[in-house]
Amino acid sequence: RPCYLECPQAAGRIRGLIPRARIICCLRNPVDRAYSDYQMYLRSSGQRLDPVRDLTPSAAWVHPDSHWMEISRYHGQLQRYFDAFSREQIHVYLFDDFQKNSLEVTQDVYRFLNVDPTIVPDMDTPHNVGGMPSSMLMEGMFTSKAVAAVKPWIPRDVANWVRRLRTRNMRPAPRLPAELRQQLTSEFRSDIAATSKLIGRSLDHWL
Repeated sequence: RPCYLECPQAAGRIRGLIPRARIICCLRNPVDRAYSDYQMYLRSSGQRLDPVRDLTPSAAWVHPDSHWMEISRYHGQLQRYFDAFSREQIHVYLFDDFQKNSLEVTQDVYRFLNVDPTIVPDMDTPHNVGGMPSSMLMEGMFTSKAVAAVKPWIPRDVANWVRRLRTRNMRPAPRLPAELRQQLTSEFRSDIAATSKLIGRSLDHWL
């Protein structure tokens, strides 16, 4: 997966190679992002989520210094880009906005990229749906190296059919217990405030 935001060297390297680059970043509620990233880790390692192990304050991913928590702290990661590029070159939007109106946000990105904003992309085919697989065997087939190797040559209609089939194999992960969500939100509170100031947008709905 792309790691341009979390990689400390990425902003400077991009600035050195493409100084007029346009930077697009989508931010998700950091608690949801950390939990979703942990689910992806479980899927990729062929494990199932265990609520007794994974939805408690002692869970590995919940630890403040865990990888999942660290990369959900956005301010320091974004600041590197604001230091390397002018604000006019950076477009930050929220996953919340995309969920509410995918087409509007997509066309806003088109405008930022000087692409025809009237283009209407395919919004019906799901991509990279999260959650926990009903069948780990099917998930392993969909995400295998063999499938990744032939993906560039698969016709779009076939690829979309596979994406829909994989989506049907997914089930929503259990909701975070209210007390655990509150604990994690408290961990991110100061970073959310700093990120809000940096991007010039209220993030109070994350608190």
